[in-house]
Amino acid sequence: MAVALACSIGSGAYAASDTSKSAPVQMGGTRMNAAEVSDFARSLTPELRNQALADPALMNRLIQFEIIRRVVLREALAEKWQERPEIVRQVEAARNAIILKSYLASKAVLPLGYPSENDIKAAYDLNRASFVTPRQYRLEQIFLQLPADPKKAREIEQKAKTLVKSVRAGAKFEDIARQNSQHKPSAEKGGDMGWAYETQIVPEIRNVVAGMRRNEVSDPIRSNAGWHIVRMLETKPASVRPLSEVRPLIVADLRQQKEQATEQLFIVQMLQKTPVKANDAELRNIFRATR
Repeated sequence: MAVALACSIGSGAYAASDTSKSAPVQMGGTRMNAAEVSDFARSLTPELRNQALADPALMNRLIQFEIIRRVVLREALAEKWQERPEIVRQVEAARNAIILKSYLASKAVLPLGYPSENDIKAAYDLNRASFVTPRQYRLEQIFLQLPADPKKAREIEQKAKTLVKSVRAGAKFEDIARQNSQHKPSAEKGGDMGWAYETQIVPEIRNVVAGMRRNEVSDPIRSNAGWHIVRMLETKPASVRPLSEVRPLIVADLRQQKEQATEQLFIVQMLQKTPVKANDAELRNIFRATR
């Protein structure tokens, strides 16, 4: 629903002049005062909040969705939707889940010094393979889109071969890319695609560049989208990320594991102290009755 509502609201649907002096945002009889707008802004992630500050249209869309959400909720409450039996059960289940999660978390509070530096180093050494960054390539490309018409497709293939011959004969790759490549972002930079991990490169190109030397120009490479002519600029071998870079990830993971283990221990101890007793036959009858 959130996505649908957000997408259906035009950027011009809300204007500051529509609001009263007492509320910066309003929709009919529903208003958001300055404190409510402030609370809403604080509920956004820092990244999204900064984007909204830099983009007034985005800020308006966000606030539009929020006040529409409040209007819809107001209508639902007016119709006593919250009193429907299935809603009462869902609300109670959500409330209990929040209480349970919070209570178990209180039984798994860890000291600020956990994990120790030795624990962190041991986890890093044990999981070193998971911290490997793939090989990287910096490539230039000339891209020719593949037309649907078979005759034109053959012409594009021939054009790709001709361009390769021109580059290998001494023409500047960058000039050919600017004049011919149909991948506009890279064409404007002389075909420069920047750095990319090998896992980010389409398989057809990845298979070719894996064996290329620096400054080598490929034969035309066919993909589902079209023809690619690639020039190898630089490569970086696969490497292990240093401990200093992945330390926050390791700390968060170890703390989460420890918290989960502590919560499980708390439950195990409860079961040991007071075992669960159940009538299997009666349970089966109850389960059958729900089918």
